[in-house]
Amino acid sequence: MNRAILKLILFCSLQAAVCGLLNAEVPLKINFQGRLEESGAAVDAPRKFIFKMYDAASGGTLVWTSQAQNVVVANGVFSIVLETGTPVNLSTAAFTGARYIEVSVGDITLSPRQEMLSVPYALVAQSLATDAWINPSRLEAGALRVDVRVDPLSLEAGVLGANVVASSIAVNAVYTDALKNESIAFSKMASNGCVAGQIMKRNGGNTAWICDHDEGEGSGISLASPSPDSDASTNPSIYIDDIGGGDLVKLLHEGEEKLTVDDSGNLTLAGGILSPSVTATGEGLSAARLLLAANVVISSEGAAGLGGGVNISSNVYITGFSSAFKYYGDGSALTGIRDNLGNHIAKTILDMNGNSIINALSGTFRQGVTASSFTVTGAGLSAARLLLAANVAIS
Repeated sequence: MNRAILKLILFCSLQAAVCGLLNAEVPLKINFQGRLEESGAAVDAPRKFIFKMYDAASGGTLVWTSQAQNVVVANGVFSIVLETGTPVNLSTAAFTGARYIEVSVGDITLSPRQEMLSVPYALVAQSLATDAWINPSRLEAGALRVDVRVDPLSLEAGVLGANVVASSIAVNAVYTDALKNESIAFSKMASNGCVAGQIMKRNGGNTAWICDHDEGEGSGISLASPSPDSDASTNPSIYIDDIGGGDLVKLLHEGEEKLTVDDSGNLTLAGGILSPSVTATGEGLSAARLLLAANVVISSEGAAGLGGGVNISSNVYITGFSSAFKYYGDGSALTGIRDNLGNHIAKTILDMNGNSIINALSGTFRQGVTASSFTVTGAGLSAARLLLAANVAIS
């Protein structure tokens, strides 16, 4: 074939986006018909066609290229359906501006390019298709009918017109199912005046959203941030201001209470207290058992013979003085004791262990006295019998 004698006469498709009956399900295909002449005579043999779509009559950007098709040409007349191509199959996105078709037959590219036009109502029908795309930047307040829906998947960041405002959107028109997945991200949300450590929450009157710490109105609880508090404030890490009744704190594990602080400040622990120091005010500390160290236990004692009251499992050192109504136990290791013995009745042998009894006004001994020396003054010695040696007795 020679470029100079190849002539193409178009019948339909360059003048219509789609030839034929249109409905809400518009097929994304173009029926391209024409008459091909060569050297003034109608072609009557197969030919290979390629169609290219540009955005300008010459030069410009290549928008779409059809697949090569071997088409039967009978008496010059042919009909081709354009659908598959590159970069993708035909879609409404390919027709967002002026478009020009360039046709190649065999290895010859015909010129000039032909502009693609629309028949009446074709665009309206296409806008009703399920995959029809409406450019959101062209939407204005009140421009759409209430029964015209815009696919939210078509909405991208920054493409809405300046005049599209919240008051133009119907109540409940934007809802979870209508939002594109991952379309709302933290990076796209304004700070709304929030600073580090604050959250968005309702105010006390439930009239507006505010930025504030997670505390106060309604809950009465403040929790510190997960990172260490590095400022100079003395705010508590956990603050509870309960103006009602009931316990302030109750912690459970698998339904079993482990820690309770009632509304009077009393602390109840199921597993005891493990702490380097404990300060108790008011009525003091109430516990069934205090473990001060591994071998030091203070607990209650019920046996009267052991003194009752308190049982201390280790030694006790008193820096001041100790007083008691009664003392029980072995006092053999006691030293430096001075007391008013008063009227004592010895229950066993009184062993002075080499020490003297001095300054006694009187004494009565039923079983005798054994001593290396004995000095009696005043009224002298009164005894029923004096044994000076094994065989010397005065009676």
